[in-house]
Amino acid sequence: MNRSHCALFAMGLMLCPQINASADDLAYNLEFTGTIVAQTCDIDISSL
Repeated sequence: MNRSHCALFAMGLMLCPQINASADDLAYNLEFTGTIVAQTCDIDISSL
């Protein structure tokens, strides 16, 4: 996955609807997702 695909993947995950989620849950989910995506991007970029 190249950088543009990684960015689109991150945006897609963060834009997924958070149904019945409180503001705290939403913030946590976005932070968690961002961390996972950042780690995934680092792995993919370093393997190029």
